[in-house]
Amino acid sequence: MSDSLRALVIDDSGATRLRIKSILEKCGFGIIWNSMTGIESIAKCKVLNPQLVVINVPDMMGVETIKRILARDNTVKIIILGRPGQESYIGEAMLTGSTAYLMEPFKDEDVANMVWNIFQ
Repeated sequence: MSDSLRALVIDDSGATRLRIKSILEKCGFGIIWNSMTGIESIAKCKVLNPQLVVINVPDMMGVETIKRILARDNTVKIIILGRPGQESYIGEAMLTGSTAYLMEPFKDEDVANMVWNIFQ
């Protein structure tokens, strides 16, 4: 993959953001930003123009964030991270046009394989 690939990781957990950032770096992403909130991430998308967004979708705000990101650029690939109990939000997010989802707990190689499949 190219160093010009840009990603945005959206999660309220700093540990999860760092973990996903590390995985994406190994997959060849050159620029990776992170965000704690949906509102902040929408603003960052305008500046970064990422090809990939990895987002935790715990509630309707996460779904709304995805809708706003895709309304601005419908070519962005979106991977949803979710936990048991969040299935309805994940389903709603998938219906908005998200690319794929992973349920926690997941392995680093699960994320990497998903990214490789999306961008090959």
